[in-house]
Amino acid sequence: MELNPANKISMAGDINVPVPGWGQFDVDGNLYFGHINFDSKIGWQIAPTNHLNIKPETLALIGQNPAFREARRKVQEVVVGRVPYGYEPIKCKPPFCNPFVHHTAVAVEVEEGDDTFFIGGIDFPFPLGPDGSGVRFPLSGAVEQGTSPVAYAHGHAFNPVSPFDMQSLRDDTLPPRNAKRRMESRLEKEKRRRMWEMMDKFHKKKRSSDEKEEDSRD
Repeated sequence: MELNPANKISMAGDINVPVPGWGQFDVDGNLYFGHINFDSKIGWQIAPTNHLNIKPETLALIGQNPAFREARRKVQEVVVGRVPYGYEPIKCKPPFCNPFVHHTAVAVEVEEGDDTFFIGGIDFPFPLGPDGSGVRFPLSGAVEQGTSPVAYAHGHAFNPVSPFDMQSLRDDTLPPRNAKRRMESRLEKEKRRRMWEMMDKFHKKKRSSDEKEEDSRD
């Protein structure tokens, strides 16, 4: 919300004076002064968001893709959102942002409008010879003084939430957190079983590669 109290004064004008034997002596000037506008801003950001309805199994598969991990390693972080007072509570690394991270941020900024400013300028020619030869002399500037705006920003990041709603990825007997227990369908059980098999294979392969690397170092 921005409020203009109409307490500013603006003046501008130009003067043209013909000078015999030299040319036209023209002067341009402007003046603008008063108080800045009252400005109030409030913004918030709440995560997680999963507009694409990405499933946890998809996230697990993407995380095991070497090309995906290499792409994330090379790219720079991007700002997910910006709230008032330039506060950037969370960043993300493309090409994929984790939709299972809890985060909340809020910021408020209030400019009371008590700052005063002065903006002005003048532009005139400076004769150096006959027949209108010379240079122009532009002079302008701005001055502002007052208090800084009142601002409050707060961000709260929770621990990353498990996309599988479990207290431990190795224990599928624990009930989900903050969720009602429901019976799994046969398809869901099969998908979960395949996912655990895939993750076990991945860990075994990683351990094997680590052991080979240690043997090569020895």
